[in-house]
Amino acid sequence: MKKIVSLVFVTALLVTLFLVKPVTASAAFRIITPEPEVWYWDNSGVTGEVIPMYTITTTPREWYQLKADGLKIDGPAYICRPFWAGRFGWVGEIFQMVDETWVKLPTTAKWVADTEGKYTVCAQAPAAGTYALFGYWIKPADYEEPEVFVFEISPE
Repeated sequence: MKKIVSLVFVTALLVTLFLVKPVTASAAFRIITPEPEVWYWDNSGVTGEVIPMYTITTTPREWYQLKADGLKIDGPAYICRPFWAGRFGWVGEIFQMVDETWVKLPTTAKWVADTEGKYTVCAQAPAAGTYALFGYWIKPADYEEPEVFVFEISPE
């Protein structure tokens, strides 16, 4: 009796394996590619070019970090650059290179065109020259330090 039950069970299992058709899975999924964050300005008569980050080797002060490629323009303009990190405690400031020294420009940070747009920093570039976006981080009041887990491995 046990042999018959076992034989029926194994047969049913094998038949089930052959009759069940595996579901094909689609590996297609949408990859969201963020729009590139680039400088833009309001004066259509002004042309500009990107200065790669690696060519900017100085900072205005030791606490500033270069946060984007620089910009070299050939005339005055109101210049802006999206600054996503500004939403997370970073303060972005635009500087102009004057005689090998970075000079801070009055910089505004705002949502362009609205809260569904891009968080952007802007400044009035007074003349042709080289400009760069530097930033520093200020700890927000509601910031909580992340937990740090330390794993110790003991030889046994």
